[in-house]
Amino acid sequence: MPTAVWASLQMSETDTSKKLDRLNSQYNNLQNSVSNINHTVNNQINGISNRVEEILKAQNALTADYGTQLIAG
Repeated sequence: MPTAVWASLQMSETDTSKKLDRLNSQYNNLQNSVSNINHTVNNQINGISNRVEEILKAQNALTADYGTQLIAG
């Protein structure tokens, strides 16, 4: 194989390797971003769930107090 063709193939292979490395890096960055979003959303859902639970407990306590007042009244 002529030297010029061989050099051209090697350069092409190097460029392809660099592009694949860049794509792999971008994929890893995207995967990390999605993981961070997933973590944040899960934290928000847990916070909302905890708050709803607190509200329902408070509502049950108020209902129980109101029922006790009706029976005593």
